[in-house]
Amino acid sequence: MSKSAISGITIALLLVGLVVGAGGGYFFAASSLQTQVTSLNAQVTSQSARITQLNSTVKSLQTENNNYKTQIQTLQTANGKLTADLAASAATVQTQEGKISGLEKTFKDLKGTFDTTLGFSGYYMNGFSFEYPQNMTVSIGGLLDNTADADSGQVSGLNSEQGFTLVYFHSVTAPDLGSAIDSAFSGLSSQGPVTEGQRVTSLVQGHAMKYQTGTYTFSGNTFSVVYCYWYCPKTQMGFGFSYVTLSSQATMSGFQHFLNTVRFPSEDLS
Repeated sequence: MSKSAISGITIALLLVGLVVGAGGGYFFAASSLQTQVTSLNAQVTSQSARITQLNSTVKSLQTENNNYKTQIQTLQTANGKLTADLAASAATVQTQEGKISGLEKTFKDLKGTFDTTLGFSGYYMNGFSFEYPQNMTVSIGGLLDNTADADSGQVSGLNSEQGFTLVYFHSVTAPDLGSAIDSAFSGLSSQGPVTEGQRVTSLVQGHAMKYQTGTYTFSGNTFSVVYCYWYCPKTQMGFGFSYVTLSSQATMSGFQHFLNTVRFPSEDLS
């Protein structure tokens, strides 16, 4: 075999080797790539599962968040109701405290009426009190309305020997006390002959007062009477009082006892 033939065979073998080597390298590379692809596919599958899990977690958190929002709205609504209830309760407490305060004041005022002079009874109503003889029958009635109230009314007492009438009324302006006495005697004169005594200006519980004594004859009997009027500018209340007996001395005694015991416990007159 010639050298050229050997060289040709060698070259051919080298070529075959290159081709086989290239094929082996290709198959090796392909095998390696396949392994990587398989690994990547496994990672993708794993990541997909993780993403699915995360999506589920997100949905769960969103649902939980919505639940929290609903609970917050419920709590806000409940809080609003509780706030309203608290305000209503506070208003009720304030109202009840006012009532309690009023009842305590009334109790204090009423208690004062029980500490009366021997032989006398105590009267309290509509912000004032006074004493009157125990054996008198007392009646209460309306003055400007059908019934007595805080704005106006009258209280009358009567027994076989004496009687009194107290009237009270609300007035923004002070009445003319002298004219009131004039009107009282004018009305009395329609019952019979009247003799008027001296008119006196004095004080009752710190208020200017005018009173006047007199006599009148009715059904053959001569009665002694005293009229008085005063006004309280602070409460804007006017008062009139009359006392009548068969004796001038008894009339003045009863009238003086009234002046000494009349009180306005529900008002600060200082």
